[in-house]
Amino acid sequence: MAQELLKVKTQLKSGPQIVCLELHQIDDQIGILGEESHKVQERFTSHVAKPLGATDHRQPRHEAVISQLHKTVQGTGVQSMHWDHQLDQEIVRLKAQTSENLLNMK
Repeated sequence: MAQELLKVKTQLKSGPQIVCLELHQIDDQIGILGEESHKVQERFTSHVAKPLGATDHRQPRHEAVISQLHKTVQGTGVQSMHWDHQLDQEIVRLKAQTSENLLNMK
């Protein structure tokens, strides 16, 4: 029994050293993982940032084109309404003229 206690005592004494060694290895692996993660993030950022930068560069042009299209559509709508009003007036005038011509023919 004394030998078992000495064996347990030896294991307990070496235990903290083993745990400490394992913790150092885990810390090293966490450090490596952190570095690799940072590299992956940088690569991702460079791959995404370039296309987004190009998109940002084109954005003002797209907004200007869209704005111009809206103005054109609105202008066309206003112009169409004006023409519609003029055509309605012409139809009323032609109806009145036709009615007058029919009355004069009788």
